[in-house]
Amino acid sequence: MNRRNALAVPAAAALLAAGGCGTEPPPPDNFYELTPADSGRRFGEPLLGGTLVVERFAADGVVAERPLLYKTAEGPRLRQYTYHYWSQTPGAMLRDAAIREYRRANVAERVASPAARLLPDYRMTGAVERLHHRRQGAGSAAAMAVEITITRTRDGEPVLMKRYTRTRPVATGRVSAAVRAFRTALTEILARSMDDLAARFQR
Repeated sequence: MNRRNALAVPAAAALLAAGGCGTEPPPPDNFYELTPADSGRRFGEPLLGGTLVVERFAADGVVAERPLLYKTAEGPRLRQYTYHYWSQTPGAMLRDAAIREYRRANVAERVASPAARLLPDYRMTGAVERLHHRRQGAGSAAAMAVEITITRTRDGEPVLMKRYTRTRPVATGRVSAAVRAFRTALTEILARSMDDLAARFQR
């Protein structure tokens, strides 16, 4: 290597190093829980005798994935936020939320996930059909649609089978504000499902 080439190599390395120092690091990943607030429902006697087992809620396509979704005014296209994720898949979060709220309200004598390996007297299944942040200027909102079915296992009779939808306004453009609106929507959906179940049993 001649003297000119020998000088050029360190100079190029210095330029690369200088350019690297000016590169901004990527934003940190953010993870959000979807936990409902206390619905305020309390039943003195359980609505359901025995054990209610709550399955993981089903979801299809991108709705089943952990990145938060949003939609703009451009049309039906859904997009995934970058660096913003649910702490679990939506189906698992809704299962855990239903168990928590149904236990607190005393909906059944026992409320558990399939992991408890209890013989169910009733089984809850569900489907997450919509879970996205609608970003449309002043109309920004969190949109949620969930189907909930509770079946009596001894004869397969459904005691609850209903689709619930909620759209709640988002105060700011921040993702954290959308998550708070999702929590409000989920609280209202679970509360309404318990109200419908109580009406079924005239309680």
